[in-house]
Amino acid sequence: MNITNILNYMNTDKERVWYPLAELASKAEADPLEVMKALNASPQVVRSARLSKEGDQLFASKEDFSRSEPLMNQIIGAFKNRID
Repeated sequence: MNITNILNYMNTDKERVWYPLAELASKAEADPLEVMKALNASPQVVRSARLSKEGDQLFASKEDFSRSEPLMNQIIGAFKNRID
């Protein structure tokens, strides 16, 4: 799966950081499980430890996350290998 299109979609809206898996899979027109595997394998994407209100995994580009989150949250996230 080519993750470039998903990253471009995530980086388009500078006001928004987190995207649910269902939305990203729909945008990629791909199976959510395959999208999740690609996102988890990408060094350009971070996953939140929290879920959306609908119970879906949340993902952000590292670029957006770095721009929006305080430094302490970034450090804690690196230790946990997940982002809250």
